[in-house]
Amino acid sequence: AKEKLQSRVDKNSSSIAAIKIQLVHSNDPALQKELARYQSQHDKLSHQLTNFDEDHAAKGEQLEHKIKRHRVYLQDKSEEGKLFFDPSVITNTDQVFILDSHSVITKGVVLEVSDRIWGDNNVYKVVNIEAKHGYLNTINVKGQTKQFWLQELAQGDIKLSSLSSADFDKQQLLSKRLTYESLETIEPSTYHQLVDQINLEDDGFLIQTSSGALQLINGRQATAKQKGQVLWPESTNQTQCKRVMEFYAT
Repeated sequence: AKEKLQSRVDKNSSSIAAIKIQLVHSNDPALQKELARYQSQHDKLSHQLTNFDEDHAAKGEQLEHKIKRHRVYLQDKSEEGKLFFDPSVITNTDQVFILDSHSVITKGVVLEVSDRIWGDNNVYKVVNIEAKHGYLNTINVKGQTKQFWLQELAQGDIKLSSLSSADFDKQQLLSKRLTYESLETIEPSTYHQLVDQINLEDDGFLIQTSSGALQLINGRQATAKQKGQVLWPESTNQTQCKRVMEFYAT
């Protein structure tokens, strides 16, 4: 803002200088009037530029005071259990977007998007919000990512879904075939909760039988019991890694 103001002052000064050169050769009343107008503008702009830092600092202090006051209010409401959104966004405002007076969009929220926007009546989970840059990144249950510009969110084509983040994750998990390596990105408790419905890829899966022995099976041909016996991959577990390497070596 200060650079733009300085640019206006410089342009104004150039115009004044050009008019004064013309007045050396002609005492045109119209030029005199134009010079007076530019000089008046120059005085106002120069005054604004001189006081810019002080005025800017004063406005910044007022804004900071207002933010602190609202933050304390929201924290009090959070302690009373009266917030309808995640209280962590009170101090992390870059990761929140207020859709309306009753809808706050944060990371992990599931949205219902009109087919007018993306051509499908699908639900999308918010992966992250870039409030400063004006967009949010989302993903649907099929793993397709979409970027949504925040200025479009007030057009009535998007709303909060009744589907919870946990239910969305379950739907996403059941919509694809899992590789053995991908299991490490999933919560074991979620996997075992849905083990009867989960689809495994055609890869080799290591299971640990009831006798404790390791066995290699085909994921697509695995029974529900075998799926429940999968040896959970833990790349940071040195003991398990050694055991797996010894299994493949024999």
